Amino acid sequence: MISVTVNQTSIPVLQANSTDRHITSNFQIPAGSFSMFMIISLIVWLALYDRVRVTVASKIRGKSSGLGVKARMGTGLAFFVAAMASWAIAESVHRRIAIEEGLQVTRKLW
Repeated sequence: MISVTVNQTSIPVLQANSTDRHITSNFQIPAGSFSMFMIISLIVWLALYDRVRVTVASKIRGKSSGLGVKARMGTGLAFFVAAMASWAIAESVHRRIAIEEGLQVTRKLW
């Protein structure tokens, strides 16, 4: 299921193309690399959860206190659903504003 959201790469690239990606006057982050930030943050979160949160909670409680595999999968899927829903809402707001300002031509799909 994670591949469904990780493979949604065209919209972030289009959004990144319309933003100022300059870190310095001579260096600009490529728009295509923005999906890497999601993957890197996922790796960092998994490492923190597995090595810090579970270890500290286990020492405090005296027993293993991590979530089970199914609970972790369900929690992850719930977060991905929430993230995609918030992304859809934000994009609909951006599109409405772009249409109101004349930046996008409205087309009917049918």
